[in-house]
Amino acid sequence: VATSPSVATSPSVATSPSTAASPPPSIVFPPLTSTPPPPAGRRRLLDNPFVILTSPPPGTLPSVFPPPRSSPPPPPPPPPPPPPGGAVVIPQAFLLESGPWDLEGGWVTGMDAGALKATLPIAFSTAVMAWGYESYTAAFSEVGAADDLLSNIRWGSDYLLKTVQAVGGSTYILSRIGSVAEEELLWRRLEDITAPRPAYVVDMAKGASDLGGSVAAALAASSVVFSGTGDTAYAATLLAKAKSVYAASTANLGYYSVQDWNISAVYNSSTFYDDLAWGAAWLFKATADDAYLSDVYDYYVKHLEFEAAVSDFKFAFDWDNVFWPANVLLAQETGGATFLTQSELYLKSWICSNMAANYTEKGRAYNAFSASLGSTMNTAFAALALADVLGDAQADTVFTYRCWGLAQVRYVLGDSGRSLTVGVGKNPPTRTQDRDAACPEAPQVCNRVTGLLSPEEDTHVLEGSLVYGSGRSDDFADVRDSTATRVGIESNAGYIGALAGVSQLDDGMWELCLQKFGIYRQSPICGSFINV
Repeated sequence: VATSPSVATSPSVATSPSTAASPPPSIVFPPLTSTPPPPAGRRRLLDNPFVILTSPPPGTLPSVFPPPRSSPPPPPPPPPPPPPGGAVVIPQAFLLESGPWDLEGGWVTGMDAGALKATLPIAFSTAVMAWGYESYTAAFSEVGAADDLLSNIRWGSDYLLKTVQAVGGSTYILSRIGSVAEEELLWRRLEDITAPRPAYVVDMAKGASDLGGSVAAALAASSVVFSGTGDTAYAATLLAKAKSVYAASTANLGYYSVQDWNISAVYNSSTFYDDLAWGAAWLFKATADDAYLSDVYDYYVKHLEFEAAVSDFKFAFDWDNVFWPANVLLAQETGGATFLTQSELYLKSWICSNMAANYTEKGRAYNAFSASLGSTMNTAFAALALADVLGDAQADTVFTYRCWGLAQVRYVLGDSGRSLTVGVGKNPPTRTQDRDAACPEAPQVCNRVTGLLSPEEDTHVLEGSLVYGSGRSDDFADVRDSTATRVGIESNAGYIGALAGVSQLDDGMWELCLQKFGIYRQSPICGSFINV
C-alpha cells in the first residue's frame, strides 16, 4: 500500500542524552516531517513524526520514537504514483515511513523477515534488476515489459537515495526499518500497521563497508540504466550519490552488522571487500574512470587474501556473496583474462556439480550454501550473460552455458512437473508464506491462525513470484508454514534477467540442447570431473 510522502517541516530537534557515563555529542536532524492525512481508502502507517534519536547503551543501535504533534501539517502535494503492475514487478507492498528522514518507498523484503524493510536486499535487488535491464534491454522492449522494469528500478533507487544522509558532520546509512523479532513473529496486513516502527541507522565512520558498497553499486547501476534511457539529470543524481556513498564506505572499513547486530538473524554480511569491489565495478561501468578499476583490483586481491576462505568456496550469487557476479560484470566490461577465468570457474562449479553445487533428480541445480531457487536463477542469469561475452572460438562453452541456463528456467516454469512460479504454468504454488497474500480480506482479522496456518489458498495471488523452493530435492509441499513457499524481493531479481536471457535464444534451442546433451556436465566444460 503506497501513501503520500511527508513534506511539512518543523524546527530541528537534538537527540536525548546518552545512557553511557559521558554523553556523546548531540545529533541534530534536518527539518522534521509530519504525516499528512492518508488518501481516501488508505490507512495511515505513522500518526506522528519521528523526532528523537536516543543515544543507545554500548553495543546497541539508536531507535526512533514519536512525540505528540502540536499542530496539523499543511497539505502536501500529490504523491508520486507507485510502479505500475506488470510481469516484472516484484510483488511486495510499500509503506509510508516518515520522520527526521523521509523513508517512504522501497519494498518490504519478505522471506522470513516479513514486513521488515532492510536496505541490503533492496540494494542487491535493485542492482541485479538494473543489470538484467542493461544486459537484455531489447528483450524487455520486445515483450512490452521495459517500462515496468524501469519503474521498479527507479522505485528502488529513489528509496536508496534517501537511506544515506549527512547529519552533524557525520554520514549515516539506514540499516532497516522495523524490529527483526516483531516482523518475524507478527502476521498482519501491511495496511494494518498503524503504530510507528523503529528505524535503525549506522555510522559509516564506524564501518559499514558491506552495506555502503552494495548501495553504491545499486545507485551506480541504476545511473547506467537511466543514462541509457536519456534521463541524464536523474542519472547524474544517482551517480553523484553512488560516488559519495562509496567514498564513505571505503574511508572506514567494517561490517554494518557490528553496529546493527540484530540484523544478523536475517541479513548478516560475512564479507565486505567483495561488496566494495562490486560497488567499484559498477562505478567503473558508469564513469569509465580507471581509478575505480584500480580500486576493483585492490579490493579483489584483499578479498582473496582475507575473505575467500569464508566466502568463495560457496560459489554463491546472492545479497551476501557478490564476488562471483562482480567477476561476470567485469568480464563483460573489460574482457580481462582474470575475470573471465574466475567467471568460468564459478559456472563450472555449478554446471559440473562440483564443490558447492549439485543436482536434484529432475535436474535442478542447487547450492548447498545458498539453496533457494532465487540463487539458482541468479546463476542462470550469470551463465546467459557470460555466454553473450564469449566468442565463436568458445562455441561449445557458449552452447553449454545457454542450455544450462535454459534448463534451470524451464525447471521453475514447470519442467519439474509443476510450476514454482506463483500464478504461472501448471499447478503453481497457491499458499505462499507472505502476509498480504495470505491474509483474508478485511474486515476479517489477520493473524498467525488466519494467515500463516490457514489451509486456504492465497487471498491475493502474487503472480510472477518465485518461491524459495525445496532446497536439495524436487519435493514441494504447497504449505504456507514451509520454508519452500516463502517469497522475497531478492528471489525475483536475477530471475527477471534469466527470463529475458532465454527469451533471446533461437527457436528450437531446447531441442538442440537435448540432442547434444548440452544441458549440464558436458565435457568441454567439465573435463574429466563429472559428479552425477
